[in-house]
Amino acid sequence: MNLEKNLVYNEAGIKFLIYLEGIGMRNVLLFTHKNDIDGMGSAILARLAFSQVDYVLCETFELQKAIEEYYESGKIYTYDMI
Repeated sequence: MNLEKNLVYNEAGIKFLIYLEGIGMRNVLLFTHKNDIDGMGSAILARLAFSQVDYVLCETFELQKAIEEYYESGKIYTYDMI
């Protein structure tokens, strides 16, 4: 499989590897910030790529707290991908 053709780039040039075989059926949790297009853009792309996506929109400096809340409550373990 040629992995290079399966790379998606966001506006900041960060590489995301998307495995095309079976990944679309996974339950995904996305933490992203809500103040600009690259945060919201990630949520939009995830909704297009995966069948089930839950996303948490945070202020930039509240991201760690949101992740800790999902971890401590155990909700984070109900997802296939984060």
